Amino acid sequence: VSNILSADNEYVVALETALAASVQFVVVESAEDAKACIRYLKDHHIGRATFLPITALKPKTLQENGLEACAGFVGIASDLITAESKYRGVVENLLGRTVIVENIDNAISMAKRYNNRFKIVTLDGQVMNPGGSMTGGSVSRDAGILSRANELEKLAATEKDLSEKLKGLESQYQEARRAADQVEFQLNTAREQLAEAEKQVLTLEGKEKQHEIWAQAVSDAME
Repeated sequence: VSNILSADNEYVVALETALAASVQFVVVESAEDAKACIRYLKDHHIGRATFLPITALKPKTLQENGLEACAGFVGIASDLITAESKYRGVVENLLGRTVIVENIDNAISMAKRYNNRFKIVTLDGQVMNPGGSMTGGSVSRDAGILSRANELEKLAATEKDLSEKLKGLESQYQEARRAADQVEFQLNTAREQLAEAEKQVLTLEGKEKQHEIWAQAVSDAME
């Protein structure tokens, strides 16, 4: 079940509490598929599991009027879940008769008004069960499967963003590297030109010195 559902972080604790063990039930297409899976588990002595055949499940809904007007009403649990349309029957079967409210006082008030006919869960994971029993205490906001799935999705999005930024930086680096190579080529060319110019200067200076000597010699001979 956990693999077919997702929800906003603000509802995750309530929805995981509402789902309880059913978050790990196995969704299959039909009753025949469930039968085959059960036979496999039995034949191989590898434990038990609960299967939810899509084609056999009956959606459960709340028909009570006035829920939206109750203090602290957040929503019907099945309406706070995101899932593919083919799984709506699964979602409504598991959560269609569960109401999410803000806090325990809202839950108690609603339970009294509707004579404890359905499950009510608070955003922080306290439960009013059908019939009037209550379940509650501390709940870890990071321990549930849906919470971890949301965190993994968030990390995947962050990884994708960082990967795109890295690609951008790599492109900038390559561009800068090409520019640096071009500048280095131009610098080496300039150095070669400078060396050639210095060589020519030395040659010209040598010729000039030789001409001075010749000129002096001619001047001395004319005297």
